[in-house]
Amino acid sequence: GGGRANTAAGAADEAGFEEEISEEASSMWADVVDGGREVRRSPGLLALMVLTSALLFQVGAENVLHVLIAKDVLGKGADWVGVMAAAMGVGGLLIAPFAARLGASRFAGLLVATAGVLIGAPFALLSVVHSAGPTLLLLGVQGVGGMIFEVTFITLLQRWAREDAIARVFGLNDSLTAVTEIAGAVLAPILVVAAGLDVALAVVGLVLVLGAAAVAPVLHREAMRFEQRRRGLLPIIEQLRELGIFEDASSSALERIARSLHDATFAAGTHVFAEGDAADNLYVVRSGEFVAESAAAGVLSTMRVGEWFGEIGVIRRMPRTAAVRATTDATAWVIDGQTFRGALAGPLQGQGLLHGTMSTRLARTHPDLVNS
Repeated sequence: GGGRANTAAGAADEAGFEEEISEEASSMWADVVDGGREVRRSPGLLALMVLTSALLFQVGAENVLHVLIAKDVLGKGADWVGVMAAAMGVGGLLIAPFAARLGASRFAGLLVATAGVLIGAPFALLSVVHSAGPTLLLLGVQGVGGMIFEVTFITLLQRWAREDAIARVFGLNDSLTAVTEIAGAVLAPILVVAAGLDVALAVVGLVLVLGAAAVAPVLHREAMRFEQRRRGLLPIIEQLRELGIFEDASSSALERIARSLHDATFAAGTHVFAEGDAADNLYVVRSGEFVAESAAAGVLSTMRVGEWFGEIGVIRRMPRTAAVRATTDATAWVIDGQTFRGALAGPLQGQGLLHGTMSTRLARTHPDLVNS
């Protein structure tokens, strides 16, 4: 009896585990599909996916071909692969202090494509370089390209993807690059057997060079379009910077918030939200007046031009602690809560917002939560 019970329990656990795995796989696939829709919407994102796929194809091939270079070309043995990797690392370290500035450049589209060339061309040149010194130099150049690519790629992806789709686009990118990296590792030895090591090196490197050249015009065009839109946001960014709630925010965080906000108009007497509502946005007063009020305490505060409200529920991820209504015809910037939390995710920024005005407001309605 006990044995049958244990067997049944084990079968149930196994079935539950399989169901959980199936649900996770379905969720991951749904995220990849959603990421694909976002990429199809944006020529710039599509170009980035093409470029990073070509790059990871080369990375997969490198894992195989570096061993052959060390042993068969340089006669150094497989252990020398570590020296080759170190040369690439040195190249990355040399450019690292300047990489962030390059990523923020308005020419980031051209830079990410150029980085692809700096990674692919030296690899192709290894087909005609057969001595240790020049090989390490070429690998160092690859390292420079790799660092520039990483910074500019991530910067552009975050700029071009919608805020609520960034995670799914990264998920799609991870899936695509995993497939292309495996493809590179599989096809590299086939190329070596069919045409020789030198031809394999040239082909693999040229795939990335040609891919970078093909998408460079698209990347540059989209980067310049984004720069034009960003310049149009500068007045809004400067106004946000003057608000105390954003005093610790970085320029990139303010840029993301400025892109996401929109204007809303409220007639006198209109409720913006009710006490207990879900907190999905916060608001910055642009004209008119609003009051915060609760059923228990009545009117709590008045918000005028340059002040804000709604941050408590957004930051704490809790229902609205008070209702807010317009007492005059009024306008406000509406800032998406998810964008706000993502842009101000730094610990210092978050802690700053939990003090001062926010704590004072929270103490009026829920004093037990101020120090929680």
